[in-house]
Amino acid sequence: MKLEGPLPDHFLSKLPPEERRKLGRAGMTSEEAQAAYVAKSEKALQRAVAEWLQAQKHPFFSPRMDKRTTWQIGAPDFVVCVEGFFVCVECKSAHGKLSQEQEAIMAYVTMGGGMYLVIHEVEQLANALDKPKL
Repeated sequence: MKLEGPLPDHFLSKLPPEERRKLGRAGMTSEEAQAAYVAKSEKALQRAVAEWLQAQKHPFFSPRMDKRTTWQIGAPDFVVCVEGFFVCVECKSAHGKLSQEQEAIMAYVTMGGGMYLVIHEVEQLANALDKPKL
């Protein structure tokens, strides 16, 4: 039997998780599908940022993006060295928001006089690092 479209959230919420997993993407609620899309677009942005930083020869540190992090929860995606100063960079999709842990680390870094960037595209990073305000 082929379904014409996604199943409604009120129907999916009544199914046990193991049954929903069997349905693959069709078993995802709209909220879960949105979260999966955001994660995928953030990973693409992270790859693009890493490639840009390498091309510009900016040294950087970042956790492995393909495995569960061993860094502190909320740590930025990249720590970049620019002219001897370290800049924290967090990649977010167009509608992505910082978690509470990320907000706390951003506050900690900026209170200490550090630079913490939240970017949605590589060009934002390029513009910020072109003339850093360190």
